[in-house]
Order: sequence, then C-alpha cells, then structure tokens
Amino acid sequence: MKAWTNTTLGLTWEEKGDAPDWGVLFDRREKYKIEVVPKGGYVLTAGVDVQNDRLELEIVAWGKNRESWSVDYRTIYGSPTSPEVWRKLSDIVNENFESEDGITRRVNMLAIDSGFSTQEIYAWVRTQSIHNVMAIKGVDNSLVPLNAPTKVDVNIRGRKITNGVRLWKIGVSILKSELYGWLKQTRDEDGSIPHGHLHFPEYNRSISNNLLPNSL
Repeated sequence: MKAWTNTTLGLTWEEKGDAPDWGVLFDRREKYKIEVVPKGGYVLTAGVDVQNDRLELEIVAWGKNRESWSVDYRTIYGSPTSPEVWRKLSDIVNENFESEDGITRRVNMLAIDSGFSTQEIYAWVRTQSIHNVMAIKGVDNSLVPLNAPTKVDVNIRGRKITNGVRLWKIGVSILKSELYGWLKQTRDEDGSIPHGHLHFPEYNRSISNNLLPNSL
C-alpha cells in the first residue's frame, strides 16, 4: 500500500503511528509531583534500557482505559559489570512510592532490555521474582505485541532449567505504532481524556530529550 501510494498516486505516505513532534509533547507537560503516583494510577511498571556506562529507566503508573502517567525518570550511572549498579536497580524494584490516594505502591512489573550486556542482565534477573521482573528483547517482524517467553538458561547437558531466566520477545514495530498514535491524541472537545492518553510531568529538557520519542 505504501509503495502504491507513493509511486502510482504520487502521494506522500504517512504511517498512522508516525512519531509526533517533540516540541508539542514537551509543551504538553503537566504540573504534578514527580515520584508521586497521581490519582487514578493503580499499577506501576518500569522499563530499563542498559548502556555501557549507565542504566536509564522510566516508572509509569497505569489507570483505566490505558491512561498513564510518567512518575519518574532515573539514570543509574556505572558499568553493567558493576554489582553496585544492579543493587541500586534492585532497590527500585522494592521501593515504596507515595500515591495521591494515600496508598503506598511498588513497581508491579519491571521490563529490562537484554540486547546489550546480556549475561549481566540475565545474572541480575535470576535474583528477582518472575512476578516482578522480566527480560525482554525487541523484534521487528513480530505479528503480536508480546510473544510467549522462551527459556534461555540451560544446564551442562543443554537442557532448559526449570526456574531459569525467561526471555520475552517484544513486537517493537506494533508497540511503537500504538504508542505514537496515543501520543498524537488530544483531549476531547468536552475536555474528557481519550483512551490511551499519556501524561508527562515537568521534566527538564535533558530528561525529556531522552524520554519523548523525538528519535525513536
């Protein structure tokens, strides 16, 4: 369809999920407290990206109709080979977050991208509960957002270890398209929140540059 639109019709093809303008998203930031779960957020998730000198992570609260609030964005500096880096990440998994509704919450599920420093990531994931932490890997050709996990730990005979690390493959193309669609949404004419609306606090420009999808 894209090739036919471009060549036969001579028109520009625009994906439904193309990334929105970064400046528009930056100006859309809202006044709510960082590190505090806003009212309406019931479930906390965290996503971790591993670099050669740091871990970058965002904590998000989710409510009804997939409405979400970015609660905090943190950087843990240090090499993935350093035990201190992983100790600090473990602390975040067990951290208590204040909520506007008075209920203290913890991260329900943390997903960590295992594409870089894979063995160090697996070693840390083994120390965590499978109910709170998952190792993920993005794939472009997936037809579904989340595939069934595969066991990546084997014993000396090459057999899968029953309680070993499970790797979840993520359909990044599908999820990015859905995310971009949500980011383009604005409030309805009556002021109501559309399905999948994302809220961002007043992060500084440096954090926003890392977080908002100006270069995804």
